[in-house]
Amino acid sequence: MGVIRQRSRHGGHFVVLLRDHPAVLLDLDNYQRPEGISAIAFGEFVNARRSVRQFRQTPDLCRGKRWTLRHAFFANSGGFLLRTPDFPAGFPVNAKQIHYLASHGHVEIPDLDELQIEDRNSADTLSRLIAIWQVFWFSVTELRRMQLGLPITTIELTALTFGGVMICTSILWYHKPCITIPTIIHLKADKTVQAVRLAARQHTHPNLPDEWWRTPLDFISRENFIFDRDYYFMQMLPLKFHLPLLSRKTQKPWERFPCASMDAPGPESVVPLMLGVIFLAFYAFSFCLAWDFMFPTQIEQLLWRVCSVYHGCYTGAALIHYAIASWRFIQNTKDGRSTSRALGERPVPNAAHDIENQAQRCTKRKGSLGCLHLPSWLVGLRNLSFDQDPDVTSSLSGLLAWTAGGVPFCLCRAYFYVEDFISLRSQPADVYVTVDSFAPFVGG
Repeated sequence: MGVIRQRSRHGGHFVVLLRDHPAVLLDLDNYQRPEGISAIAFGEFVNARRSVRQFRQTPDLCRGKRWTLRHAFFANSGGFLLRTPDFPAGFPVNAKQIHYLASHGHVEIPDLDELQIEDRNSADTLSRLIAIWQVFWFSVTELRRMQLGLPITTIELTALTFGGVMICTSILWYHKPCITIPTIIHLKADKTVQAVRLAARQHTHPNLPDEWWRTPLDFISRENFIFDRDYYFMQMLPLKFHLPLLSRKTQKPWERFPCASMDAPGPESVVPLMLGVIFLAFYAFSFCLAWDFMFPTQIEQLLWRVCSVYHGCYTGAALIHYAIASWRFIQNTKDGRSTSRALGERPVPNAAHDIENQAQRCTKRKGSLGCLHLPSWLVGLRNLSFDQDPDVTSSLSGLLAWTAGGVPFCLCRAYFYVEDFISLRSQPADVYVTVDSFAPFVGG
């Protein structure tokens, strides 16, 4: 694993470790929500491929050099920091924003050969390959046990299912480098970001509002995708209760991109999306493979069966929900309809505004089920951003439904972990039978 030499301006070494080294984030979050990290990796991979195609259509922007997946991941992970006279501290720009700035003559793309991304990523790549090899060899050994009819424990099954998701995620993130020191870029002729926004309002984004939320250039690439909103809610909820676990309060403008975020899908995402849904659906019900495993008591076996079915159904429902949302998002994009509320098409919502509108609706429709007098703190959960960013406002009914279903889901996941260890107190003797330590499947 690479050595970290740069301390974050607004976070300690632990935050920098999580942010700049995807392998560490993968190891930590793989135990908490492996399916979520895999979905994020899928979104980032699709977005990187989209960036490569975009630059391929305009090869002159890179002065004859090839813009590769590694460059796209580097940019989308915060590898480029834009510094201007009105933003001397700088803020990150992603691949789509760099393409827009270069296409409109605002910035010169750095020499891609001088970025030396490969050198920055060598240590992190080695750690990933070692981890993948360990998981692969463990999986081969477990499959060999199944071939011989030998039993396996629930902890081995859990490790096997998580290992499969980790391998898939590592493959999708293979080109994602670790970033310790970003590459600084500047606008041409000491131009300001405000000048770029004025030019955009005149030529490409006539409805661009004066206010911005994450960075001043979000109007170039920001899309209002439901997965991104829901994941942001899960990240910010601990901060609401003053529990900064793997997230913290962001600055304005952002000085970095989040450790994990989901990019909006495009028309080219349909086939990969279907493959991803099938893969994660198999993972969702993988714990049902222990249906007939030997447990110390019948109560433990019954609890495992109930939890495995609920785990599969809840995850499957989430997959169907986001697959339908992705399809609708793609159709809206094809029709040319904007999906971002940050570009001035819709009013900026907030808790007070929602309560006032609800009161007006209830005055006209007395007795309606939708006219419940909800406390302001509950309505405020729709948007947990510190500056009331309109693009992270979620449906309150949807949040309550998924949260209510998520509590037993987390309890089921916790039971899997607990049972993995306590079930070891009583196992059949064949569990301790070893298989070939070298070249399994060879020689019968």
